[in-house]
Amino acid sequence: MKSPWVCDSLALLTPQPFLTPDENDSRVRRLWDQLNAPGCEWLLQLLLTKPLLIWGEQCSGKTSFAGFLALLRIIFFGHRVSVSDPHSHQNTWPGPFEVYGGEYNYNQINSRLVAYYQRLKTGSVPHTSIWDEVTQYHENCDPQLGGTIFEIDSIRRTQAP
Repeated sequence: MKSPWVCDSLALLTPQPFLTPDENDSRVRRLWDQLNAPGCEWLLQLLLTKPLLIWGEQCSGKTSFAGFLALLRIIFFGHRVSVSDPHSHQNTWPGPFEVYGGEYNYNQINSRLVAYYQRLKTGSVPHTSIWDEVTQYHENCDPQLGGTIFEIDSIRRTQAP
């Protein structure tokens, strides 16, 4: 019997979620069923995309949307979530998230970059990393650690209106 947690339309892309106590929660199953409804394929694809760049104007909801997707990844795939946010002392993140870098502590963000690269080397780990305020990293983080994150910021800066 096929698991109810696999979306037929994205079966090749959708990993089996980790077994968690929430899997037996009827509310979680109803939410999963709603996400599998026609027209919601885009949201499931966003849940599976790695990496995902959320780009937009200031105060357009990027941080809130990233937090929403990360919460869904916790519920459905058992992810741990770490947030690197130099403004986390001003922002509110959900309780299950590990938050680093508050009060402009870029040394903590550097340590998260190292941890991120280690996770990449070890393979697929159920972990979501949120890099908030990434446009500030090139000025404040170790350039040896920035790599792709700094390149993404450079591309964004050249394409910004």
